[in-house]
Amino acid sequence: MNPYNYLFYRIYSLALRLKVFDGEFSALMTVSVIIYFNILLILDVSDNEFLLNTKEQAVPASLAVIAINFLYFLIKKRYLKIKERYENESMLQKSIGSLIVIIYVIASFFLPLMID
Repeated sequence: MNPYNYLFYRIYSLALRLKVFDGEFSALMTVSVIIYFNILLILDVSDNEFLLNTKEQAVPASLAVIAINFLYFLIKKRYLKIKERYENESMLQKSIGSLIVIIYVIASFFLPLMID
């Protein structure tokens, strides 16, 4: 199991259930924001204050994360292969996977606020 693909799949499947207009792009943007927060957390913990501390540095970095995710998930429609890989999970696998993703997403947003 690829955790990165699984995170995308869980968010993508949620977007489809919520009937979001463009589920794959919504999932791509959500994963990008989560990954960007993770990068900021790593930089904060490692005391690299010189990186991404201004808008001129943060905007290109966030756009780079989005571009990488765009190339990874949407080019050649890899998101459909990911969906096909995980859509036949058992109910137990879905429950455990969803719980892990929820914990990861919450931690990704709140850990940076708690570490200072």
